[in-house]
Amino acid sequence: MGYWIVDDAVYVEHVAGELRIDDEEQVAVYNRLTDRLWRAAGRGRFRSPRGW
Repeated sequence: MGYWIVDDAVYVEHVAGELRIDDEEQVAVYNRLTDRLWRAAGRGRFRSPRGW
């Protein structure tokens, strides 16, 4: 399971199939999440704004 950003869409794989998201605001959320995950990977840690 996971997600892929392709052009202006996000494809989310889950146990029941695949979901295509093409709403600009929702795609932007996935872009921000991906940027944050790459930065955390570069530092070797991840800190959630909610503390988990």
